[in-house]
Amino acid sequence: MKLAALLAAFALSATTACSGAIEDGTESPTSPAVEQASEPVGEKTEDEDPFFTTAAAPPANDSGAAESETPSETPSETPSETATEPSEGEGTPAKPAVELLLQEATRQVTVMKVSAYEHTTSVDEASGTFKYDCSGFLGYALSRVLPAQLAAVKSFGGVARPLAKHYYEFFASIAPGATKSGWSSVARAIDMRAGDVVAWLTPADLVTANTGHVMVVTGAPTVNPKRADEIIIPITDSTSSFHGPADTRYPSAHGLGRGSIGIIVDSAGKPVRYRWTGGYSTKEFSTAISFGRPG
Repeated sequence: MKLAALLAAFALSATTACSGAIEDGTESPTSPAVEQASEPVGEKTEDEDPFFTTAAAPPANDSGAAESETPSETPSETPSETATEPSEGEGTPAKPAVELLLQEATRQVTVMKVSAYEHTTSVDEASGTFKYDCSGFLGYALSRVLPAQLAAVKSFGGVARPLAKHYYEFFASIAPGATKSGWSSVARAIDMRAGDVVAWLTPADLVTANTGHVMVVTGAPTVNPKRADEIIIPITDSTSSFHGPADTRYPSAHGLGRGSIGIIVDSAGKPVRYRWTGGYSTKEFSTAISFGRPG
């Protein structure tokens, strides 16, 4: 009975709490406006990829959920907060870039008191308020600790505010074993480490103007013991659709939090599909996926 109640609550949360895309294709409310400069007209907005169904719970079917969301605001060109990379004490070795990004992602989750998934970046460190979408979260984190790596993605994409597709394209452009402007690529999902970045494009079978999803790895990947081709990766991101019942945002919160994804790999260990929740989702999405490592 407890399991049935949990799954029922989980299915209900997908219909009422998530402003992002889910699988039933009904319409979702738009995100509230915030005071922040927006990107030039014509630039695609950022969003999650679809929510998932479970074997025990039916897909959400409510007029408040959508497969394709058109937000009321476009992403901001720049984060609302600007900060420089933390300085190390004299004589102290500089931390590796992956550690800096992991540390910053962890810091934001730790100090966060209020968070919301929005297509503009609005951060108030004093009150612990973090409002942004997935690429807004990553851009803000990089601006604080790895501004040169953020500048590289901006330059590559020719944009003031990189979206998920720009991170994907940048990581995919790095040759195996090479480095590029403070980044290297990671070919196999199992070789990811905390502080790396996962980026994927919106699957072709989804009707949406959004570009994909991007997130920071926050733990060591593991192989799903029930299927050898799924790599489960702990991540931190900003999302409108939490990553399953073990997510820190479950059952109704959205915005910044921690969860896990599943990356389905081929015989060489390279990514070919994703599951929104690692080891839990029943639906898999085929799309282009790339991994980046700062440093």
